[in-house]
Amino acid sequence: MDETLFYIAGGALIVVALILSFIGMRSEKFPTGNMLTAGIVVVFLLVAATAVGAVELAQHEEGKRLEEANVEADAAESAETAENEEAGAAPEPTPADKGTTDGGGGGETGIDGQAVFVSTGCGSCHTIAELGDEAQGAIGPNLDTALAGKDTAFIEESIVDPSATVANGFPDGTMPANYGEQLSPEELDALVAFLSKTAGN
Repeated sequence: MDETLFYIAGGALIVVALILSFIGMRSEKFPTGNMLTAGIVVVFLLVAATAVGAVELAQHEEGKRLEEANVEADAAESAETAENEEAGAAPEPTPADKGTTDGGGGGETGIDGQAVFVSTGCGSCHTIAELGDEAQGAIGPNLDTALAGKDTAFIEESIVDPSATVANGFPDGTMPANYGEQLSPEELDALVAFLSKTAGN
């Protein structure tokens, strides 16, 4: 039974109740035996139809509410999924991320070679004019001079095995020989790339 039939049955029940009440008030002989039986049957049928309609209408309304709730939940889930996908999408790496800027010299490792140089204290022993106050040391050779025209193999060897080639005017053993152990391969590559690009240029 749809909503319209429910209201029709309910309205009919009210009308019948009003009619019976009106007749009963006007007639002392009302109800007769036959009319009483017929009235009880009619009222029973209308009450039963109204009750069934009320149940079906309630179920229909509940179904609509559940459907609307499911639609809202699906929309919210779709929006959350879209936000998560957008937030989780990694941005395209920039040259700075790859460490290929003029100052960093990090190569493809993503590590800043200049930061490695400064953090390991290289600037306290060596000079690189481009770094200013961060590299004004005189304990070791001036790298702008010592590394000018040198390839990356020479620079890497000078870091991990400083005794292989000792700069003029500086005694062997001045530079620690354990940087090959202290630095990760990625940090070493970034440092070499930085010095190759910066020192002596």
